[in-house]
Amino acid sequence: MEIALVEPDSERLDARPAARSIPIEDLLRELASGKIRIPPFQRPLRWQDDDRVQLLDSIYRGFPVGTFLFWQREAEAQALRIGRLEIDASARSDAFWVVDGQQRLVTLADTLLAEPLGKVLHFDLEEKRFAYGTNTKLAPPRWLPVAELSTTSRLLHWARLHLDSQPEFLDTAFDLGKRLREYQIPAYVVEANDEAVVRQIFDRVNSTGKPLSGAEVFDALHTGKPYGKSGSRATSLRDISESLRDIGFGPLEAEDVLLALLAVRGKDPARGYRQIRREDASEALQETERALRRVLGFLRESARIPHRALLPYQQPLTPLALFFHRHPEPNARCLTLLTRWLWRGSILGAFRGDTLALRRMLSAIVPEDPDRSAHNLLLEVSGTKPATLSIRPFNLGHARSKLQLTALAAREPRLFIQESDPENAKPDDTVLDLATLCEQRGGPAVRLVPPGDTVEADGLAARILHPPRSWRVLHELISMADDRTLKSHLISGAARDALGRADVVEFLMLRGADLQLYVEDFFQEMAAWNPADRDRPSLDSLVLADEE
Repeated sequence: MEIALVEPDSERLDARPAARSIPIEDLLRELASGKIRIPPFQRPLRWQDDDRVQLLDSIYRGFPVGTFLFWQREAEAQALRIGRLEIDASARSDAFWVVDGQQRLVTLADTLLAEPLGKVLHFDLEEKRFAYGTNTKLAPPRWLPVAELSTTSRLLHWARLHLDSQPEFLDTAFDLGKRLREYQIPAYVVEANDEAVVRQIFDRVNSTGKPLSGAEVFDALHTGKPYGKSGSRATSLRDISESLRDIGFGPLEAEDVLLALLAVRGKDPARGYRQIRREDASEALQETERALRRVLGFLRESARIPHRALLPYQQPLTPLALFFHRHPEPNARCLTLLTRWLWRGSILGAFRGDTLALRRMLSAIVPEDPDRSAHNLLLEVSGTKPATLSIRPFNLGHARSKLQLTALAAREPRLFIQESDPENAKPDDTVLDLATLCEQRGGPAVRLVPPGDTVEADGLAARILHPPRSWRVLHELISMADDRTLKSHLISGAARDALGRADVVEFLMLRGADLQLYVEDFFQEMAAWNPADRDRPSLDSLVLADEE
């Protein structure tokens, strides 16, 4: 068995990389002198303000901030730009080209060396925290611009101008400067003549390993129980996912639970787990579990989606969690409008993960008014009904195909009975268990016919909700099935006869025509695009609003 993933003639380094620790004040001198360069194969900058604040705060607290990896080689004279720092760098033989650590170095250059522009990173000497603020003389005197910490002389000059009347902050300011300048970052220096070797090192440093997800970090930091056994109360995101299994909807991803938790706590899901304080985590988990339990109940009972495997998009889970947290017992009209919102948005492709769209949906859910909230959500997916809702081609990875299988699941499909099967079910106990079916390997839909040259062979007509059987066995079972079982799978007598004659094309055309009409009718029932079905809130809420 061949498992080698590395080319046998891969180059090796003649000498192991030299390990050293570099104080930040030395890094700043080398940045300012042009010794540190950015090679052309580096990635674009991706860090945001929150990332820069986290780096400076970690340095202040003495936390590890990772390791630098430099490639030492010659560099020609050039006008150099590192972040906003512009340097007229001279040629040198000992330049440090950044292999790993570009984002951290650019942050140090921008905050400690570059001229202030727009927002400026400050340190609040009273609250002892970093924050971005505008570069204005109106900033409070206790706000120390981080750039003033680059040298002792700059800090002294700033302190004379700003802290004469606030001497109680002097010790904090000089302690901060000392901590930042003397903080040492581990670094490896590679000496190699062949750029291909360094590119290979860069590729492995930036692609090897699997980073922790936001949900994994949340559980590790806030619960102290990453993936333990569930107790009487959920103590982690994974606990919530496991506890909801009794609903029969299937397991939720921990990341989806985290997004729901952030929404329930009134946070921006796009900004991640750092918005939740450890002391608030336990209460947030309990609230999220209660909200998601109501969400899954709504999906199964009102929206008629039997299992997570058939949920067309994951995004609606987040606004639904906020809705049922704020409005745990909405009236029937609210549930109807939410169902229309879910189905219309899924049919129109409105839930594809757009962050701005998610923020609008969360803003649409107002406190103490479930009717208005449901109506606002429905307005977010306004659009006309598609002219056609084709059942071809079929792909379980696509939202449309999941919705089509949901329509088939609503018919309560029955098991085809084989008399010779020793595990033959009783005649009155043949309705399929959709949860088990959705969690089977390969998904809930199996092929009725082999792939063929006709487009129908790649459509919904060639699939059936059923435990795995070969298509030949299924043909035999269909020929012996009673009308009730055939009807549950939308197979007419004429279609069964065509299959009995081995006329697969005729079978697919007959069943496809019936499926097309049924799916369109079912989609219309759930999305309710008819003008007669006005998308108004409940009459009670309208009367109350009029009285107010």
